[in-house]
Amino acid sequence: MLPVGVNSISLLRAVSRQYCLPYTSLITKVGDDGTLLCGVELELPQLELVTPHRYFFWSPAEQSLILAYERSAMQAVAFLQGVYRFSLADTGVSWPLHLPFQI
Repeated sequence: MLPVGVNSISLLRAVSRQYCLPYTSLITKVGDDGTLLCGVELELPQLELVTPHRYFFWSPAEQSLILAYERSAMQAVAFLQGVYRFSLADTGVSWPLHLPFQI
């Protein structure tokens, strides 16, 4: 069980530390249609001689940047929960999340 913060970004930070992820970053990109996207970039640890895997989670910044980053961080945490099989307690959010992507 992991310690839980008050938002998805702090939770992502705690998970990144707990599992020693080599790289976790909040990123911003302008889409092909001009939409501002806020996201999370993760790199999972290298297994044996396989190259590290990078994953991206995006959310459009429709209302505010912080809400978009929160949504992206929540997607990343749900993905990491599937990878590392950890559980969360008392977050005010129903975990595991059922998001529109496959793990």
